[in-house]
Amino acid sequence: MRLYKYYIALLMTMLVACSEGGSLEENIPDNIPVELGAYASKYSDTRAGGILGNNDLASIAQNGGFGVYSYFMHTQEFMNNQQVTAVTRDIEGGGKEIVGWTYSPMKYWPNNPSSTLDFFAYAPYARPAANETSGIISVDDANHIPIVSYQLDQYGKNVDLMWGTNGDTSGAKNVFTDMAKPSVNQKVEFKFKHTLAKIGGAALNGNDTGGLTIQLDVDNNGNITGGKKPASMKVTVSKIVIKVLGTKDALDANTIDRELPIKGDFNLTTGVWSNYTRNNITLFYPVQTITKTGLESNAHGKLNSNIVEPGVGTAVSWEDIPEGVTVTAQNVFGEEFTQMLLLPGDEKYPVIKAEIDYVVRTKDEDLELGYTEITHHITKEAVIPAFPQMAKRYNLRLHIGVGTIKFDASGADDWNLGQGTFYFDKTSQTERPGPGIEEDNPSGDDLKYLSKKDNSLWFEW
Repeated sequence: MRLYKYYIALLMTMLVACSEGGSLEENIPDNIPVELGAYASKYSDTRAGGILGNNDLASIAQNGGFGVYSYFMHTQEFMNNQQVTAVTRDIEGGGKEIVGWTYSPMKYWPNNPSSTLDFFAYAPYARPAANETSGIISVDDANHIPIVSYQLDQYGKNVDLMWGTNGDTSGAKNVFTDMAKPSVNQKVEFKFKHTLAKIGGAALNGNDTGGLTIQLDVDNNGNITGGKKPASMKVTVSKIVIKVLGTKDALDANTIDRELPIKGDFNLTTGVWSNYTRNNITLFYPVQTITKTGLESNAHGKLNSNIVEPGVGTAVSWEDIPEGVTVTAQNVFGEEFTQMLLLPGDEKYPVIKAEIDYVVRTKDEDLELGYTEITHHITKEAVIPAFPQMAKRYNLRLHIGVGTIKFDASGADDWNLGQGTFYFDKTSQTERPGPGIEEDNPSGDDLKYLSKKDNSLWFEW
């Protein structure tokens, strides 16, 4: 998978004269103005807010920029939730190009080489109201330790909270501290990292086969996979809902803890979550196409046009019906509005439930419509075989057939870098005889672990 890195550079060419005592009020010789910069990024400015494509830098720019806390000699405020916004220009063919970053008022580096500054950043920028109930609900720096308090929204209207680091991959020092006056044009570059865990989602780029995907399984001489889809069959999807029901202490545990961690505090100096609040709540993440009355208010995204259901009972010609779900996996998203997120750090296995409405059509020219159509609604629970971790994405693949549905809940890949995706590859899976499953009445047995490969689990029901 191609590696993407998104850097936001805070170019501090600042000059402030300070005595050994560390005063900020002395004369400032040869003032050098603060310049804000970032590696250029192009994005399509198609709507206000939300996520534009899979470009983290563009998402930050579109959603108000980022916030910076800075301290002089660790103890004196230098920047307090300073908003930094993108400067853009229109580009030929539509969209915008980021050409710089700006903030006000201008600041300058201390001139004394023994005087230092610390910098901590988060995105997107927020100045939440006192009664905020989801997303970034507060930002504070009591005792010069900036803390972002965050709460998940029950219906998935979540903010993708990101943390500004120095890009150190060793983990020894992730943030900018004890920064002395740099040479002219030297940059302090924030590399933003996702702070939450992500479930499924749209593809990160054209080569990404992870996220929330769907695949058709066709019986192959009694085996549950391996068959070919007949040309006379089309399977389209009208609705997918993913629910997070709770957690389990072990993969094979019989009981579900219905209390989910939905609120926590993120420390910008350490990159650590703490002070969790747990509630007995179900998280909903619906993906649905536009209906006759418009998109449902809680819709998490639009379905991929290749699989979307055109409407049961409508006079649609066979040729105008999308190709639909095939034996090759496809991402379910045509457009992702908000992301399926979990708070990391909880050493329990998330329990998820998939609900799918889909239509199976078989071509028959002797019928008035020219085909038969049967609507299916199938649900099933599964367990993600990993603890939610910061900046990790957990891939989900929905396998559907006529009256059956299977579910792959895989291990994590690196959400930030978009590489190392682990997902179930059934080409390496030993075929097993499929059970007799009645339509809309899956087996009453609990999950059956058919195999475990590449830290992925194959679930059957």
